[in-house]
Amino acid sequence: MKKPWIWLRVAAVFLFLFVLAHGAGMLAGAGKFRDAQERAVIEALENYRFDIFGTTRSHGDFYTGLNWFLTVSTLVLALLTWQLSSVSRREPRSARPMTVTLCLGAIAFTVLCCLYFFILPLALYAGAAIALAIAAWTA
Repeated sequence: MKKPWIWLRVAAVFLFLFVLAHGAGMLAGAGKFRDAQERAVIEALENYRFDIFGTTRSHGDFYTGLNWFLTVSTLVLALLTWQLSSVSRREPRSARPMTVTLCLGAIAFTVLCCLYFFILPLALYAGAAIALAIAAWTA
């Protein structure tokens, strides 16, 4: 199928699914613990507060903030990918450099998911990376 705009939409759907799954996972897991050991670790992260550049924060604040940062960043990537599909529909060649950049980023995220996370984020980012690679190849 030599329609790169379709593959860009497929990639955007994978990214939107990541946003939904990650956001739902964060909200569903808030305040829930698997066992007493996990509770102790999370409470230690939240209770140890320190000054950083004039603001008092905890490692728990960073953990929560980075989770939301990832969710919002991936939402922006999904929206940009969807918008790029419209450009690609009219001018496939002009969208190729941006598609390649998004593809390389999705590949990097896939590697990070493989190293540090689990199968669901890995599968969703791998799906996005594959769709972006096909979009770039067919442009």
